[in-house]
Amino acid sequence: MKMLGYWRDFGVSVLKAWWGWLPSSALAALLGFGSNLWSWQPSKAIYIVIIVLGLLFSFFSAWKKERVIAEEEVAKRGRPQLTATIEAVSSVDVHRFPRMMLRLHNGPEQPAVNIFVEDIRNGPKVLRFEPPMTIRNDHSEWIDCHILQDGKKDANNVSAIFEHPVKPYAGSQSPSLRMKIRFSNLDSAEAQRLWELTFLFWWDGQKRRVVFGPPTVALFNPKQSVHAAS
Repeated sequence: MKMLGYWRDFGVSVLKAWWGWLPSSALAALLGFGSNLWSWQPSKAIYIVIIVLGLLFSFFSAWKKERVIAEEEVAKRGRPQLTATIEAVSSVDVHRFPRMMLRLHNGPEQPAVNIFVEDIRNGPKVLRFEPPMTIRNDHSEWIDCHILQDGKKDANNVSAIFEHPVKPYAGSQSPSLRMKIRFSNLDSAEAQRLWELTFLFWWDGQKRRVVFGPPTVALFNPKQSVHAAS
């Protein structure tokens, strides 16, 4: 019975898209009228093609209308309100950088899924994160990480990406690095969107901690990212 209801709704949507099949029907009628005035007799195939094209346009119009409605509903729900901070998890030591970790917090609107944090390179070091696939509504997660340099080292310490055995940044500011965090909404494949949260962060030698700038969030297009990288 539910399937019959779907077919009924589909038929009503197609009939409402009258601008698709009405012009084709009128064109077929004009051909029929014109065949009585001239000697040319259009074949039945021409009539069939005209009617089929009109129906296809009606089908497309009905589908487009439903697609727009679905996209508007997704837009009303908004996106996951994912935010990021870099916080100290150990006291400041004058002989070593404090241990700091990335923390992600999601707002109450909807869960954030497919979370990915891009690797960050600073000279020979690479900072790699291991985020969870999902952060549920109104929930926070500490994000595990480690340094890749001759194997894994300095687990769960974002500060380690700035540590330098020869040229420490004591009393000065390091060059800025860029954090890129991608996430999507929990929805159907057609309604799913991908966003990228980005911000700059650096080591402040006077404050002896990692500080970060204001974040930006924008829809992420993988194709544009590939073209930019190439």
